[in-house]
Amino acid sequence: MIRNFLFFAALCGLVACQDVPSDRIVIEGRIDQVPDSVVVRFFRSNGDYGEPIGTDTLRDGRFSMTITPLSDESELFYVGCPDHPNFPTATLHVWASPGERVRIRGNNTLTRTWRVKGKHPALRAEQRYIDVARDLWGECDRINIEQRRVRSLAKTATTEERKVLAAKRDSLAEYEFRVKHRIDALVIELMQRSDVDDKYLEELEGLARMVRYEGENYPHREAVLALYDRLSEEQRRLPVARAAAMGLFPPKQVAVGEPLIDGVMLDLAGENHSLSELKGRYILLDFWSNGCGPCVMAIPEMGEIAAQYADCLAVVSISIDTDKTWREASQEHPMTWFNWNDGRGEQGIYAHYYQGGIPSYTLLSPEGVVVKQWVGYGKGSLKRTIREVLGE
Repeated sequence: MIRNFLFFAALCGLVACQDVPSDRIVIEGRIDQVPDSVVVRFFRSNGDYGEPIGTDTLRDGRFSMTITPLSDESELFYVGCPDHPNFPTATLHVWASPGERVRIRGNNTLTRTWRVKGKHPALRAEQRYIDVARDLWGECDRINIEQRRVRSLAKTATTEERKVLAAKRDSLAEYEFRVKHRIDALVIELMQRSDVDDKYLEELEGLARMVRYEGENYPHREAVLALYDRLSEEQRRLPVARAAAMGLFPPKQVAVGEPLIDGVMLDLAGENHSLSELKGRYILLDFWSNGCGPCVMAIPEMGEIAAQYADCLAVVSISIDTDKTWREASQEHPMTWFNWNDGRGEQGIYAHYYQGGIPSYTLLSPEGVVVKQWVGYGKGSLKRTIREVLGE
């Protein structure tokens, strides 16, 4: 009698655990050896970046989030603890369809060592690629956590302490590249014995980015080119494959002292524009995305510059987001200066002005010649640069 009751109770518990309504997605996890009160954040991918959709706080090492799907299609979510100083900024990629439950298990603060189980083929493919280098991904997370600590210490450090911290930061960055090169080698080996599928193409695009970013310093360039050569002509026409080709065979890029490279871009009203129409004034190009924190932080300062130098400088913000995200971002962050988008993301005019990241800036002379290029934003940095060049 007792045995039957225990079996029935266990069966009911199993059914309750497995059953997810068809109009919900459940992501749950258990992370051991991590203190309670840590906040786990959940983001929904909108194609350009992750939109926050909720949080849960670890209790007895457990967390959970029930999500209402946007449609009957599968979705990509990001899960992690990017705000906590003892966790990396990296998040897990979690694919799920309505009616599915995804389980996350870990025993440390190294997010990318956590294991994710679910039914979605893309999720299983992701875990297969992580498995070949899971320990190395954990090492990357350790580096990231240490980098966060160094940045935090630098905020209150003395001048001499900042020099030591800067050397530490450079050493960590160099070590991180070495670890990522080892990861890439293992991923390439897996791709060499795998069929060309969606995950293969996604990894190829990521490897191609490294080829473009590091140039001759990247040790696996020839191997990545060989992976690209495996693609059929039909596969090469896919957007992700075209993005990979952009990294492996980049278009001509402008350099200081060279004339601008132009393109056709749209404003929010749908009118066509080009950089050439602004010649006669200095032109400050700002390549940005709404998912880039520093890009958004720079917007107020660009507004001040546009107003202060209106008679001699044209500020042009060029979004690399999709049309939908760009328009939504433009409503959230109104711009009184030129706000354009060519609809081609990183493969459009941005590719000719690529500098390895965003926000990136290019200053053109009134004749349309590149005067200066730089990446990154800090409060007051744009004003200082413009003053240096314009001499005002």
